[in-house]
Amino acid sequence: AAFSVDDTKLVTANGSDKIQIWKTATGSLDIELDMPNDLAVEKVAYSPDGSKIAVANAAHPSGLFIYLIDTKTGKVVHTLTIAEKSASLTDMIFNETGDVLYSATDADNGVAIWNVNTGKVIGKFSLGQKPVSLAYLAKTNQLAVAIENGSVSVRNALNGQYLHEIANYTGSVNVKKIDYNKKNQLLFGMNHDDSLYVRTELNLDEQTVAQLKLQDSEKTLEWADFSLRHDGRFVAGAFYQSSNTHDRINIIDIYTGKVVAKASTQAQLLQFNNDGSRLLAGTVLYDTSKLPENIQTGITAQAETTLLKVGERLELSAFKVFDDKTKMPLDSENYTIVSSNPAVMSLSFGKMEAKAEGKTTLTITSGNYKTTVDIVVNNYKEHPEQVNQEPNKVWTVTFNDNVSASSVTNNTIYVLNEKGEKVAVTYSIDKKKVKVQPVKNYTSGETYTLWVKDVTSTTGKTIGKYEMLKFTVK
Repeated sequence: AAFSVDDTKLVTANGSDKIQIWKTATGSLDIELDMPNDLAVEKVAYSPDGSKIAVANAAHPSGLFIYLIDTKTGKVVHTLTIAEKSASLTDMIFNETGDVLYSATDADNGVAIWNVNTGKVIGKFSLGQKPVSLAYLAKTNQLAVAIENGSVSVRNALNGQYLHEIANYTGSVNVKKIDYNKKNQLLFGMNHDDSLYVRTELNLDEQTVAQLKLQDSEKTLEWADFSLRHDGRFVAGAFYQSSNTHDRINIIDIYTGKVVAKASTQAQLLQFNNDGSRLLAGTVLYDTSKLPENIQTGITAQAETTLLKVGERLELSAFKVFDDKTKMPLDSENYTIVSSNPAVMSLSFGKMEAKAEGKTTLTITSGNYKTTVDIVVNNYKEHPEQVNQEPNKVWTVTFNDNVSASSVTNNTIYVLNEKGEKVAVTYSIDKKKVKVQPVKNYTSGETYTLWVKDVTSTTGKTIGKYEMLKFTVK
């Protein structure tokens, strides 16, 4: 099924030789067209500009075809011959402007790129194994192809050129469906288990970043189909307990994992309309215009580290914060960063870069919301790492002057564990020396970091600049 660009019409494939177009406002049949050559309708798609419908037939000895039909006249303007033998179209999808159509088939285990205006093939590529699902991302001009073996091949959407492959995408030997959440460029993928897998395409080295699971008190429900709402906030999922029964439809807040709406129905297909106000589940059209959404209360930001050396670039993530304390990632294009001290840190090639030693406060702004992150730039001294240390190891830090006791705190001399958390320690000060002892023994096999920052002498002079020492407990 597919919605028209203005969401007023819905075209469905019901396995018969009729192409049915419905009025979404009333649910009444608007137009019924005969499928060419009395073939059965298998798949349909609306072009983004609403001018054409692509209709593919079910497997038939005469061949596999996609008919491009003018929505105003109901006439076939082009017939795309996919195969001249019985074959199945596993998926098809238009590009953003509707002048290109991508088709995936088991006939040659390949994908064809079609010029919609001429009806001619402008590109082809083979995958070696059956392609099962297509996803198109206009922002980066990518076409993702899910393959039967469980991998996803990412291609240049203009010419089909290979970009990279996501092996074992869903942690399984198969993947049934993929789709891009175009709002924040996340690739969602599903196989027939209890998870919906989410992966970012912004960082090609990053692996699966999240899994959405739905559990109830009595059973695990497995994903059977899904549809993403246009705003990137919700996903509708069809779930089943056994292979032939889809027990329910749930709409889930992607960022909290909470079910915000549900219906008991058996649906083979799910599809949000373009503005997210309707959800087609099988033959039922649901109103989704008033899904409960949390109220944004602010933003927050998190730096990978707040201490950098000169020349290093800051890795920072910003999030919307909602009234239930949940967070939603902000695209970098939706916030700005201003440094209070540009001489210490300023923007360089799209990222904040440490320019000179000192301190600065970064102000992150998104709409009416602001948050700050304090950054220190210091070419701190790194001591050689120490290994095989005792679990109750006491470190002695020696300065070149008598130490002011008031300057020794858990902000100036402290120990971090592998998670970046401060470890409880006690201090013993004797003139120029400070002993640092753990309240509880360090954990065997773990690596810790001892930091010394901005310690002052009894005369008020800074005598302990930034230094760090890593040590591993035996």
